[in-house]
Amino acid sequence: MFALLRLVSFRRMGLHKLRTAITALGITLGTAMLVAVGLLNRTIIDSFQQSLESVSGKTCLQVTAGSSGFPQRQLAAVDAVPGVVAAAPVVETTTAVVGTEGETLVVLGIDPTREQAVRGYRADNVETKNPLEFLLRPDAILLSKDFAARHGFALGARLSLDTGSEPVAVTVVGLLAPEGPARAYGGNVGIMHLPAAQRAFHRAGKLDRIDVVTVPAEAPAVAERLRQALGGVGKVEEPVMGRRRVETMVRSFQGGLTLTSLIGVFVGMFLIYNTMTISIVQRRGEIGILRALGVRRDGIMEMIGAESLLIGLVGAGLGCVLGIALARSAIAIVGQTVTTLYAQVAMDKLSLTPELILLCLAVGVASAGASAVLPAREAARISPIEAIGRAGGDIQHPLESAAFQLAGLIGIPVSMALIEFAPIPEPVYNGYLGLGTMVLAFACLSPAATRLTAWLVRVTFLRFLGIEGRLAHDNLLRGLRRSSVTVGALTVSITSLVTYGIYLNSFKVGVDRWVGQSIKADLFVCGGGPIPGPNSLPIPEEVYQWMAADPRFRTVVCARFTKLDFKGTRVALSALPLAKYVTEGRVILEEGDPAEIAAMAREPGDRVLISQNFAARHGTKLHETISLDTPGGRRAFHVAGIHLDFASDQGVVQMDRATYLKYWEDPRIDVMDAFVAAGADLEAARSDLVKRFGAKYRLFVMSNRELRGEIESVIDQSFRVSYALEFVALLVAVLGILNTLLANVLDRSREIGVLRAIGSRRGQVRRVVMLEAALMGAAACLLGVVAGLVLGYESVTTVNLQATGWSTGYHVPAGRVAIEVSVVFAAALFAAFYPSGRAARLNIVEALECE
Repeated sequence: MFALLRLVSFRRMGLHKLRTAITALGITLGTAMLVAVGLLNRTIIDSFQQSLESVSGKTCLQVTAGSSGFPQRQLAAVDAVPGVVAAAPVVETTTAVVGTEGETLVVLGIDPTREQAVRGYRADNVETKNPLEFLLRPDAILLSKDFAARHGFALGARLSLDTGSEPVAVTVVGLLAPEGPARAYGGNVGIMHLPAAQRAFHRAGKLDRIDVVTVPAEAPAVAERLRQALGGVGKVEEPVMGRRRVETMVRSFQGGLTLTSLIGVFVGMFLIYNTMTISIVQRRGEIGILRALGVRRDGIMEMIGAESLLIGLVGAGLGCVLGIALARSAIAIVGQTVTTLYAQVAMDKLSLTPELILLCLAVGVASAGASAVLPAREAARISPIEAIGRAGGDIQHPLESAAFQLAGLIGIPVSMALIEFAPIPEPVYNGYLGLGTMVLAFACLSPAATRLTAWLVRVTFLRFLGIEGRLAHDNLLRGLRRSSVTVGALTVSITSLVTYGIYLNSFKVGVDRWVGQSIKADLFVCGGGPIPGPNSLPIPEEVYQWMAADPRFRTVVCARFTKLDFKGTRVALSALPLAKYVTEGRVILEEGDPAEIAAMAREPGDRVLISQNFAARHGTKLHETISLDTPGGRRAFHVAGIHLDFASDQGVVQMDRATYLKYWEDPRIDVMDAFVAAGADLEAARSDLVKRFGAKYRLFVMSNRELRGEIESVIDQSFRVSYALEFVALLVAVLGILNTLLANVLDRSREIGVLRAIGSRRGQVRRVVMLEAALMGAAACLLGVVAGLVLGYESVTTVNLQATGWSTGYHVPAGRVAIEVSVVFAAALFAAFYPSGRAARLNIVEALECE
């Protein structure tokens, strides 16, 4: 077999260097997409996990109550529970150091007398062996060495921390080595004394969590005793639950990226399949001679398989290198997206492991080998007598067979059934599997689409494009067995582009409807960032009092947005004057009586609204009750309505601010909606607000239009990486057109020579090849648009509903689809430019001598 590779295969690859390189490049790009997405997905989870583990230390159990915290007096109850070896209270908040724009700092408030039993710290350049002794100073802070080095902070430096009110001055008393808690959140960590952190961040008498150390074997029993002792105040769980919540939160985001990367691999498989098939056609006589010399059928199959595996190995190896580079370039974008949409994460280093790279390398090589199975089998079936007796010929493409096309027709409804009957709440993988299967099913219909396109344009090509049109039309149908594979590959890329376009447009239309009805104020004030999120800072009461007293502001509405653990997920909790929002029509009710909700203004009671996706994810119905963990224990709330809300893909619970203050005792403000009085100067009022409080409290004051633009920017950002991957998949498909047309030119060298000998001009030959590319591009666009419309419908109405619970409606962006189709068609023509030039430059004498 090695002799065949050396004497036959390597020689053939050397004669067709460009086509071999194109094929390897297709595998390279497909593998690169897979590696990049795999690295990004793993880095997301590992970044969260590293932060959780670094902060947890020896913690066996944690007592938490969401971002609103719980009373510090519960610490005594925890200490009294049998089996508790140590208990360390923690206040955790995200802030920023004045002067370090664009970067946040996670501050942990700890009790030094309890901390050493839970976590270890090591500080450099300090006068004592215990770095936590310095925290007994009221203005002391320990910084990680990495954060201090990035910003030039030395020992003794005075810093100002944003706290949502007056900045708090602190002194750097030690630099923590990058281990333990100092490794969390990418090193953006500061440690303060618990009372000092509580005063600075308005958390007096509150804790965010208590980390409990116990004997690991006794942890389940201790957890149960803790729950009884706390009387429902807070949630007792193992630290590992944090990772599971993160995995649940980002599952749909990661699934979309993975599906996109697999499309690139599919397209690369089409490319290598077509390349090996074309190679077999051109080597028909050579294979016949080998068979006549005694090479067995399995020897031919092994030779073809080894060729594809070799190309796949080279392509996949280069793809791994390119994938790592792509992941490095995209890590900042993905990290920003995850932080904006889900939770604070520092993705500054890729989770690069040999196992992941080897897995992606194996997938790339295996896809190349699998793509060559059918061509190798066809090569082994070639009869020596027939092969030696004819110079040309073709082989049967399974993709063009009636059985394959029938499989495509059957595969579409089967895929729909797989998507439709995917169970909630674990539908993501079934839904994505159904979408991927449907893409391949449509690709199997590429021969039929090619014939249909040829029939539709037949009159135009024959009547108006002269002899060049007739030749291009006939050549396409004669070479259908190879061109249909290229059409199938390009169809996959167009389908994914159209599907993502429909999904994004439908999502934007749904969000625009929600924004247009729920966001009606003239100005919006938020601290720490333009949109409430993990990096937000509370707005001081002083700002609200100033705006409420200014006659230019007719109404100022306060809102609090926080997170709440519910059945293993972290949902959003919105506290605002709910009855006012409902009576003003600012809540898009899907179910519920507006009059009943309006009555909450007189008597708020324990009633809430839940978002549509919350209801879908958890199977909650109107007028049922849900149990929410409050700082004072678990409470039952009546579901008074179900509304449309896009604030969180995990679900949203809305309650009246008075109810929230009653149970959470948390007066902090995250957002203020301000309505300007009639006749007042909006810009002047905004300018005065910014001058007075903007820099002091890091306030973002935006107009209605600016906030809508910011929301749209967040949506576009979340899809940016997916579109980059789609572009790579399209590039692989265009390489397929280039490869097919080059093979066509080589196969028809004698025919082209005859045409040139009887008077055809170079320009006419060039036009024939260009028109063939146009026909293939048109066939792929036709099938791709139809497939994209179907997949777009399924992804919007079913898969998105299963993955996020949102129902956005089906909205096709006709203009965008037209532009995408035009770009793909132009790319097909561009790919034909080199092959058409090569055909036009063929030497007539050499072409006529070609056998």
